[in-house]
Amino acid sequence: PAPAGAPAAPPAAVAPAASVVAPAASAVPSAVPSAASAGDGAGEPVVLYVYDLSGGAARGMAQALLGIDVEIIPHTGVGVFGREYYFSGGVQREPLGAFTAHSGLPVHQTLELGRTSLPREVFDEYCDEVGAARFSADAYSLLENNCNHFSNECAQFLLGVGIPQHILDLPRAVLASPMGQMLRPLLEAMGRPLNASLGHGDAAAAAPPTQPSPLPQPPYTPPAGVLAAVRAEEEAAAAARSAA
Repeated sequence: PAPAGAPAAPPAAVAPAASVVAPAASAVPSAVPSAASAGDGAGEPVVLYVYDLSGGAARGMAQALLGIDVEIIPHTGVGVFGREYYFSGGVQREPLGAFTAHSGLPVHQTLELGRTSLPREVFDEYCDEVGAARFSADAYSLLENNCNHFSNECAQFLLGVGIPQHILDLPRAVLASPMGQMLRPLLEAMGRPLNASLGHGDAAAAAPPTQPSPLPQPPYTPPAGVLAAVRAEEEAAAAARSAA
């Protein structure tokens, strides 16, 4: 004990409790290396390019056939390192702007997701791995494993955050609609050939990058597969109404 009258010793310093919040398991894959977050100001910009596969016909078509409001039928690609990565007949990598040039689909919307510090070589290796494991041409499903699911996984790998949830939720909304389950076989049947037709392969990846144009060059005409699917859906809906 201290002698009587001696000044009391100052209290021991207490280190502040560490404030650490573990990311949700669904938000950041366990194999993701350290990457810049969506809010960091340094690194390579990561952009989500959104296209409308319906060419503007989705709103009226969805309301007539499904009884729900759908603004667009989205196809997405992730723009980073001067290229656009997307899932169509397998994982595709093209110079920015090449997808619009060969598909005829203008950019409907661009969303800046953040910046990544990962090198291109690491991301390319990741795309090769998930392309073989989950995003091969045979693995495509319009409702359960489509281009938007691929874009979401790429964004999570690069940034630790996904793409907007409403894009991913569209298949669930379709299946929950009055006609969704009835039309599911037709939607799945039309999805794979339509998706495969959008891909242009990796051969164009060596071309110099350009910025996608948000405006269509010629008047847009939906691909023949979309038009045929619309007609088939209208016939199915008419048959269902007659049967009822």
